[in-house]
Amino acid sequence: MACEHLRELYRLCQEQKIRLGGLDLVHIVCTQCNKKDVCPTDLFLPIDEDPQREESDRRAEHSSDVDAVSRD
Repeated sequence: MACEHLRELYRLCQEQKIRLGGLDLVHIVCTQCNKKDVCPTDLFLPIDEDPQREESDRRAEHSSDVDAVSRD
């Protein structure tokens, strides 16, 4: 169960529309209460929905296309 500090963090994330993401579960630790929790699913952004990752994938594809054309 999340402590009051982690609940406050979750509330702030919801209010500010902050999402956490990664390839695995995100573990959050409150060092004030020595409590651990796993990121709630409503704050978790699956890696395939990460807009920055999509942009970097597009840049990588474009770079590969340019390299292929310059070799021809």
